[in-house]
Amino acid sequence: MNKTLAGQLRWCLEALRDQDEAARDFFARKKEWDDLRRPPSKRVYAGGSFSAGAFVTILGVGALSASIAPIMRFAGNHFLLWVLVILVLAVIGGVVFGKSGAAKKEAQVQAENQRLAQKHADEMKNRGDAVSPACQASRERLYHASKEAQRRGEQCGIHESYLKSGIVQTLLTYIETGRCDTLKEALNLFEQEQREEMRDAADAAHRRAMQQKADAIYEETLRSADAAEEAARSADAAGMLSAAALAAAASKKQSSDNDFRVV
Repeated sequence: MNKTLAGQLRWCLEALRDQDEAARDFFARKKEWDDLRRPPSKRVYAGGSFSAGAFVTILGVGALSASIAPIMRFAGNHFLLWVLVILVLAVIGGVVFGKSGAAKKEAQVQAENQRLAQKHADEMKNRGDAVSPACQASRERLYHASKEAQRRGEQCGIHESYLKSGIVQTLLTYIETGRCDTLKEALNLFEQEQREEMRDAADAAHRRAMQQKADAIYEETLRSADAAEEAARSADAAGMLSAAALAAAASKKQSSDNDFRVV
């Protein structure tokens, strides 16, 4: 095992892990800050301005009022006019009560929006002074951690495209287990195994696709066989019925001929 190279890779891996931890902390802080700054969604009243309840109530009152004697006589003599008057009053009532109710609900929605906006402002005032500096501090930590990881990677001779904790850990494993003695050998082995993994994944995907096609063909074959078998059974049943009908007709004809036979 190349102990010098293994020590350099461990040294580089330590910086990369610090960078990963700093990145996780920064993204968590950034999400918290973005969520805090995001204003609440405004509520919107989506109801109509017509009251169906008032419309139905007025119709019901009009129908019940027809039981009063004077109105009953008028309704009986002018039925269509009475129905038209009730409908007009019901529509007017639905519009009036609907607009009144819509105005109240709209005012409630506006009050709720103001309450949410004030709550958001209070949260920004109470937490903003703590969350914003923490987010900025985590950003600076990530910046310095990235610079340190880049510096160590350059000193170890690792290209930035391989400067990831998972890759460096794999390279370190190659060196520690004796599979490679130099960084170049470890990188070549890593690329080779990556290609093999991609090829295996492509082969597995191809096998799954072919298996799905085979399953689909098998299911279609079973359906066709079942349909053919059902058609055959239907044909046999039809043939048996036809034969029975012919036998019955022949028997009837013979019986009819015997009725007119002279002995």
